[in-house]
Amino acid sequence: MKRKVFYFFSFLLLTFPLTIFAQTAPYINAAVADTEFHRITAADMDKIRTLKILFGSRSFGYNMRSGLRSLANKDPMYDILSAYHEYNVFGAGGDLSVVPVNAFDTLTFVHIMVTASPWTTRLYEMEDLVREAPHYFQDDINVFMIYYHGGDAGTFDLYSAKMDSLQADFPHIKFIYVTAGFEDSSHVTHNTNAAQFSQLVRDNYLGKVPLYDLGYILNDDGRCGNQYCPEY
Repeated sequence: MKRKVFYFFSFLLLTFPLTIFAQTAPYINAAVADTEFHRITAADMDKIRTLKILFGSRSFGYNMRSGLRSLANKDPMYDILSAYHEYNVFGAGGDLSVVPVNAFDTLTFVHIMVTASPWTTRLYEMEDLVREAPHYFQDDINVFMIYYHGGDAGTFDLYSAKMDSLQADFPHIKFIYVTAGFEDSSHVTHNTNAAQFSQLVRDNYLGKVPLYDLGYILNDDGRCGNQYCPEY
């Protein structure tokens, strides 16, 4: 249970030197999720609630949200959804105008339901929200993260270029890099491609940037192979 609840919000603890993550390029995998959950303090959670987060995902983001709600129901200390809202860009055919330009005036956690495919489309959508008029969220946010529920090796070069460029241009924002998630064992091609993307991310970024290893969290640091473990 510790990993299941830690998994949903541990990416936020990568953002600033809080109590349990003081290093410059922190890394979260399954082992960290198992061993570090108990060290999260009320002060850590108070700090998290001050951050303005722009988060893009497909349905795996709903898993995160469900976990956050479940955890807060068990202990209100962990609540970070009191100023959360989801905007469905995918449902609007990629139209970013469904996201209010002043969203962060009242919200701290803005969740974008991004376009599903190709894998690269979400990079353009999320980058535009940061860089371009009328949103210019570069002036509002502290944290940026795009979830990948899958991926492939061909996505990596653009992912790397976009994330690196954003971090270089906006050093006041913490850009959280990710590996890809897995599906169950019946999705062999999907999972094989996701594993290739994830390994490229590890090879190029581990120890250099904040890295949230969703793939290793889901497969227990490789114990379950290229699929998520049954407990997920």
